[in-house]
Amino acid sequence: MNLDDLELSWNAKESLIGKVALVTGASVTKYGVNAIASALRLETIDQGIRVTTIQPGAVATEFSQVAGYSEDEIRAFSSKVLPLHPDDVAEAALYALEQPEHVNIPELTIMPSKQTQRFK
Repeated sequence: MNLDDLELSWNAKESLIGKVALVTGASVTKYGVNAIASALRLETIDQGIRVTTIQPGAVATEFSQVAGYSEDEIRAFSSKVLPLHPDDVAEAALYALEQPEHVNIPELTIMPSKQTQRFK
């Protein structure tokens, strides 16, 4: 399967793609990060260290320009999906960090309300 076959939408393919094992640089790297986080959780469980991976959907950042999307593509996608703001992702991270010691959030997926699927 090729990454382009999934018809992934702007920015979502660079964040949630780590949940799927595809043979692409972005997917393999992010999939590997999830594996490392899982191993780290096992290694540090007795030390009281909590490990959380945060997997955002579409976020309004400059990444889309760097990735080569045109302004028209970005505008069309943004008007349809209403991407998250970076502060939304920061708030999610704070939520995970502010939990009491007995609470662990191993994975936190945050997506725009109108992004109903991980890859569309």
